[in-house]
Amino acid sequence: MKSDTMYPCLARYFKNMSELAKAGCMSRPKAWKILSGSQEFTEEEKKAIASNIVLKAITDKKFKKEDVDLAIQAWSGHFDEIYRKKA
Repeated sequence: MKSDTMYPCLARYFKNMSELAKAGCMSRPKAWKILSGSQEFTEEEKKAIASNIVLKAITDKKFKKEDVDLAIQAWSGHFDEIYRKKA
């Protein structure tokens, strides 16, 4: 997945758009619209993605405890602050 989107940090956790869409329980076209900035994630999609990141971090040795901590904060309502590109 490209890191030149509205959510560049998500490229670290998801290899492609299909993987992100599956994690967020959405279609690939909707994921693309969100990453390009023409739509926003719903709160449910944000929580699903953050939960998936926690699962990946727990099962994959390349991620650190900080990844889990950030995903938990994202799940708690700080998703955009953590993963969205800063202006």
